[in-house]
Amino acid sequence: MDASNELAIFHSGYDLNSSEDKQKGDRNARLILMELEEHPDDYDMMGYLGDAYYSIRDNNERAEEWYRKSIDRMPAHIDEYDVRNAVTFWKLMTILYKKNDEQAMMEIYEKAIRLIPKECDYDYIAGKFYVAKQDFKKGAYHLARALQILEKHGSINRGGGKFAPATARGHGNFLPGAIYSTEPLRKALSAVMPCVKQTVAAVQ
Repeated sequence: MDASNELAIFHSGYDLNSSEDKQKGDRNARLILMELEEHPDDYDMMGYLGDAYYSIRDNNERAEEWYRKSIDRMPAHIDEYDVRNAVTFWKLMTILYKKNDEQAMMEIYEKAIRLIPKECDYDYIAGKFYVAKQDFKKGAYHLARALQILEKHGSINRGGGKFAPATARGHGNFLPGAIYSTEPLRKALSAVMPCVKQTVAAVQ
């Protein structure tokens, strides 16, 4: 059975609140599990299964389980424009961010930047995490790195990207605050701010 032809459309960024939408999420999960019975090593489908659980409230544990299984089965090299796997990484990082599990989140971060080095979202999530913890030195490092990647490569995986739209909404303000809170990094502001302005102009 090819379950991909039967799946309800996935929207990677929304929460399913109504009972009808939850039923769709459950239906998607059942269909993907049927597909995985026939193709147990299909890491793309595992990512979609993670999405199905991620989209239903209170299912982050199961989403995390399947995102991890997907990542464990990914090959050593994947296409840099692989939106499916880019989404798997940033959604798992987001789950771990919410759990305040720094070690686990950064372990996934290291895998993500190795496999998809031109994606800026991973540093954006890490930067937000450290700024929230008031570790401004690390926060500034990751947010500056996210901006540099975005400036150089753009948002290559636009199907799942979080950083470019967030910059347009003003989340770029994290960076100056982080830099000014860390004395040795103040000099970086003059180099970073032109990038911030160019990035905001590009995504508006």
